[in-house]
Amino acid sequence: DDPVYGNWASTPVLDVDGGNLYPEVIAPVNGATALAFYTGNIANTCGVYAETENYKVVYLGIGIEQIGDEAARNQFMAITHNWFYDGVEVPDSTEITGIKEITFTTSLGQNFPNPATDITTITVSDLDQDAALQVFDIDGKLVAEQAVAAGDKNINLNVNDFAAGIYQYRLINSTGVISATKKLLVD
Repeated sequence: DDPVYGNWASTPVLDVDGGNLYPEVIAPVNGATALAFYTGNIANTCGVYAETENYKVVYLGIGIEQIGDEAARNQFMAITHNWFYDGVEVPDSTEITGIKEITFTTSLGQNFPNPATDITTITVSDLDQDAALQVFDIDGKLVAEQAVAAGDKNINLNVNDFAAGIYQYRLINSTGVISATKKLLVD
């Protein structure tokens, strides 16, 4: 009886790739523990897990979609999730609950022209408080921030100093993000 996975259910391995089934046999090393086996034989280990003070890892020699029994697949995912998150429970239901859709009261338009070369204009509606336009590069680094006054309908953004590439922009105020994020291209 494994301390993490217990008596995880026996299940067939599905061939989901039309004849390209390549079950990998793994030898647990350096403190890893076998968690799954082909044909119930420990010599045919197909999954391992390990933990140190710095990390946790689970490795399967098959894709999760190849676990043939849905209940066994869900059990594996729940056990793995709980192990990684130290007991955070997964609901028995496959229905996700407690997630609220984010709705924004301020509408941020797509910049024009896009791609931009010097000045680009972004439309705004329903901006009822002062905010800031934030622009991020492809790596998520904040590259520009510009004040926007409540009631403004257009934001003129100077991109002369931006390198050519893809950026994202959004509006934020003292309570948090108040608009959807849009994509900006700079030539």
